[in-house]
Amino acid sequence: MNTLSDLTLTSSGRDMSGWTKIRMTRGLERMVSDFDIEMTDGYSAFQHGLMIKPGDPCEIRLGGQLVITGYIDRVIPSIAAHRHAIRVTGRSKCEDLVDCGIDLLGSQISSASVLDVARLLSKPYGVTVNAADDSAKTTILRQQNVLFGETVFDVIERNCRFAGLLAYDRPDGSLLLSRVSDKNVGALDAQHVEQGWYEWSMDQRYSEYRAMAQSMSVLSDLGDGGGLIFKIPDPGVPRKRIHYIVAESNELSPLPDGSSIIQRRALWEAKRRLARSHILSLRVDTWLAPDGNLWEPNTQISVDPLALSGLKLEILKRPSNGWTIGEVTYLRDVDRGTTAILTLSLPDAYNVQPFNPYAQWADIQPGVPL
Repeated sequence: MNTLSDLTLTSSGRDMSGWTKIRMTRGLERMVSDFDIEMTDGYSAFQHGLMIKPGDPCEIRLGGQLVITGYIDRVIPSIAAHRHAIRVTGRSKCEDLVDCGIDLLGSQISSASVLDVARLLSKPYGVTVNAADDSAKTTILRQQNVLFGETVFDVIERNCRFAGLLAYDRPDGSLLLSRVSDKNVGALDAQHVEQGWYEWSMDQRYSEYRAMAQSMSVLSDLGDGGGLIFKIPDPGVPRKRIHYIVAESNELSPLPDGSSIIQRRALWEAKRRLARSHILSLRVDTWLAPDGNLWEPNTQISVDPLALSGLKLEILKRPSNGWTIGEVTYLRDVDRGTTAILTLSLPDAYNVQPFNPYAQWADIQPGVPL
């Protein structure tokens, strides 16, 4: 693997390189991707400071590969006796979906797919929305009321949970709706690993998850369903630890497969907490994955066991080809040179919480199909 050599910021038709301090982060669960770069060379920093303005559109490339398309948020020039520097921070185009309210005539959307709603709400801010999974197109929202004060991403994220999807930004500034991917970008050779951290935890896991209907839920405690508890054990927890999940009224009705949202929530809770009890972080000496492209969130890598030999033996029991990249941070500074920090876990760590957007009386209205 070749180490990428430089970062280029393109803004106002100009390419600016020579940045001496770099930090860019992209992730599955962070909206949005962001960057923080600095230049300390006197003349170049002064010249770039005259060219860059907050709010300007920009593109960030590493060795020619696009990483972020977005906007400059802040420009911070500084001066000292023998130093002239400029620091620039910014985020992906999707920042407007996270920061801004909904620009929509009326407050109701009817008979639209999750993808249609995302595109409708994102269009005023110039953000393209794509889907990597058909459920974004086939999951139909019969009726949706959007609330003043909600951001665009508040609505998109909630709808994506209904369809079982993640929503995160891409290097071209677009928003992608996707499930956890099984795309494997190759095996990480031990020689590229400079440092590793393995977080093996138990404090967020429970021996039993109990999903319970509210006993005082109006019109939901009729019949034989009121107060029913679904129990899901985690045999890996060494002592008794009980966790209750109390259902909302719209989570109790049966779904087409015979389950309910509250059952799915309980199973999701157990699997997610188990997966997140095994977090592997690696500092590697390259911005490039084994396939020659930049490290990407929502891809999987295999890890050479030699790279883990100094960590706890428990990590060697995890599947070597099943590590999902949840977050990647590209770094450069004068002390460590070019590195990247990868945050890895098992795929279940990134599955989204099941959600039913329809408020209903559980024992009067039949289940809402997914």
